Amino acid sequence: MLITEATFIAREAGGYATAPGIYSQDQIDAWRKVTTAVHGKGGYIFSQLWALGRANFAGGGAQLLEDVKTVAPSPIGLSDDSVPAELSLDDIQRYIGHYKQAASNAHVAGFDGVEVHGANGCESGSPAPLEKLAVR
Repeated sequence: MLITEATFIAREAGGYATAPGIYSQDQIDAWRKVTTAVHGKGGYIFSQLWALGRANFAGGGAQLLEDVKTVAPSPIGLSDDSVPAELSLDDIQRYIGHYKQAASNAHVAGFDGVEVHGANGCESGSPAPLEKLAVR
């Protein structure tokens, strides 16, 4: 079984210019080629869905998208010089919607399931909707 690492759920949830996403039709079509190849070899593949959240600050030379702002459920940064904008309740609901849509897109792209990445300052919304994200 393969698990893709760090697939953005929406442009606004990203920040790294060269990281993959699963929010546009072009991305879904490209992932379909990958999942078809994996299934052709008898394998299984899951997509790890993520949103950068407070972890959206350049580190290790990562190239960041200039138009994506760093957000989190609270204005607490990973360091004193990296304070994210606080998400409103409406913003959090929008991110939950992004996760739902990304899970649906993963299904369309041929993934066997999804994993939600919520560690190290990355945003995973609320635990409540995670059952709804399962793609079987």
